[in-house]
Amino acid sequence: MVDAGTWRKLSSNPIFPHSDGDEWDLRPSAPHILRVGGKLRMYYYGERDGRRGKERRIGFAEAPLDDPYTWTRHRGNPVLDLAVPGELDSVWASYPWVLPITDTLWYMYYAAFGDEWVHHSHGGEDFKLNHTMVAISEDAGITWRRSGLGSLLPAGEPGSPHENGSGSCAVLKVGDEYWMWYTALRDEAGYTKNLNIGIALATSPDGLNWTPHEAGTLIKPDTKNPIEDYVCSKPVVYYRDGKYQIWYNSAGPGYRVRYAESSDGIHFESDPRVIVESSDSGWDSKMTEYVCTLEQPDRDLLFYCGNEFSGIGVAERMK
Repeated sequence: MVDAGTWRKLSSNPIFPHSDGDEWDLRPSAPHILRVGGKLRMYYYGERDGRRGKERRIGFAEAPLDDPYTWTRHRGNPVLDLAVPGELDSVWASYPWVLPITDTLWYMYYAAFGDEWVHHSHGGEDFKLNHTMVAISEDAGITWRRSGLGSLLPAGEPGSPHENGSGSCAVLKVGDEYWMWYTALRDEAGYTKNLNIGIALATSPDGLNWTPHEAGTLIKPDTKNPIEDYVCSKPVVYYRDGKYQIWYNSAGPGYRVRYAESSDGIHFESDPRVIVESSDSGWDSKMTEYVCTLEQPDRDLLFYCGNEFSGIGVAERMK
């Protein structure tokens, strides 16, 4: 049986709280952490209320390698601002996953939304049309530009896992290919709110041009399971100890942190538990979600978000 272990939350959480005032990252969320030289770098999206509703932009913060609890925001934030009205990412640029291709050439995959909605054919509420997009940096992740490729997995192919949009993703180099595990949305009767929001796979020869994998949806909601009867989304994937380890969110009564693993990156077995439960009170009392992990010499760290998908805290698993 798959076992993600036991994680203990820090009493000092959240270690990266909400900003003061009306900053672009009033509500920080969805961290992705990399080791960059002698520092840790955490990319995240920040949310605030704007003229077009909740607006999301992407920035980063840095911390010393030996102190992953104390972060300093980059002065040049946000590093990926919103596009002009009418573009696919004019309202949301969110859920960053950063992949170094060379020492200086980096790709940032992100989920986007730009005022376009999908009509629900099964009687539910209309929902946002999400896109998976990519930005490019040529100075090792400091400044970014849009690739101009648009949606990497365009919606609308009947029967595809992302027939009604794609969103957050994780990308790894696997042999000579790039593999992307991504959030896939499909308008489908029988699911909560008649939406099948699961995790699918696509492959690419260059990290820019993608083809959905024939396996279809790899992890999808289980309508008979109260902790994942609505959503399985926001995959975070690492290849460690000879396994593909995937962290993701499920939603039933609220968002929760889940874990699964696979020997081939396609067939996953899940830990049946919620890995990080909500607290009795406070900033993460209603939900826990949007994780990434960081291996340290004596412990593993799991960074996660709380109520309203925001604020970033840490849980530890001792080795």
